[in-house]
Amino acid sequence: MRLHALKFRATRIVPVVFALALAFFAAYATPAAQQAPAAGANKAMTIDDYAKWKSISGQEISGDGTWVAYVLQSTNVPATQTKPVLHIQNLASGQEVTVADATGNAFSSDSKWIAYTVEPAGAGRGGRGGRGAAATPPEDA
Repeated sequence: MRLHALKFRATRIVPVVFALALAFFAAYATPAAQQAPAAGANKAMTIDDYAKWKSISGQEISGDGTWVAYVLQSTNVPATQTKPVLHIQNLASGQEVTVADATGNAFSSDSKWIAYTVEPAGAGRGGRGGRGAAATPPEDA
């Protein structure tokens, strides 16, 4: 009699497992390409989008770890249109200063000064013809 009871239970489980497997495959078998795009989906990139890309260079942390400096500039554009901007930020307060057309930043050994090069607007970006500058980072607020 025990064999009959086991056989009965097995025949009830098989249809349930089959139904669950069928439901699983039906839910995940639909390719993503056939699904409707979500509202607010990203648009395809165009050629104009490449000129909006930026690069980071000249990243440096001051010796005492209080300041960080980096240059953010456009990429995929002619060298005269890169528009570099030096960012100097106090890591403790979050205060930030920006200097247009500045590159070549370097902190002093005592972390009280930063030196950088500023090129006049519209000048070539070949590293020549600019003027040197030194400025103290802004005081903590």
